[in-house]
Amino acid sequence: MIPNKFLTIGLFQGKIQPGNVDANLEKIIEQLNIAEARGIDILCMPTVKSKL
Repeated sequence: MIPNKFLTIGLFQGKIQPGNVDANLEKIIEQLNIAEARGIDILCMPTVKSKL
């Protein structure tokens, strides 16, 4: 977080692939890198129901 600035929150609403952990993890890492480059403090991602 940058001093004297507001907390920045990013939201990713892209598609996920149910049951494809590797593809979803890759997308999460990609979005985390984008958020970090943009100075975003919190990144919200969609949740996936597990069949476990």
